Amino acid sequence: MAGYRLKNGKQLIVRRASVGDAEVIVDTVNQVASEEAYLLWDKTPYNVEVERKYIAKANETGNALILVAEVDGRVMGVGELKIGEFRKNRHTAELGITLLKEFRRLGVGSALMEEMIRWAKEKQLEKICLSVFSTNEGAIALYRKFGFEVEAVRKKQFKTEKGYVNEILMAKFLV
Repeated sequence: MAGYRLKNGKQLIVRRASVGDAEVIVDTVNQVASEEAYLLWDKTPYNVEVERKYIAKANETGNALILVAEVDGRVMGVGELKIGEFRKNRHTAELGITLLKEFRRLGVGSALMEEMIRWAKEKQLEKICLSVFSTNEGAIALYRKFGFEVEAVRKKQFKTEKGYVNEILMAKFLV
């Protein structure tokens, strides 16, 4: 568990998710998904019970890190780093961050990034990968701040109500 001070002066706690966080994690992801601007799915493709099992397995095996970010006891963000599941990609991990709208640009994403990168280095991972909508300028700026570089752009990969959106694939090498 780590403590941070946000730009609005509030205290942020970043901690490993527990099985008891499953419902609030699903709710947080659903809220961001409903904005239809940052996440691929319209609704989360899992339910609370599936999330509970996923958290339990991640904490038991150590093959994934699931973090929650709290302010005043309220979860407002989730970070996930999942190690490749095959022998040939076990040196890599996929990263994802989900933040509630009212807590963006306050330092929550940076705190989650610091904790996930620290964990990846402890696990001796070599590369962290991610995918982001080209329209998500705030997230792209955050990733660049932490040394992520664009590896590829998949043009017109997503089609939203506002039109086509490119998918940007980014990565950070740790070694």
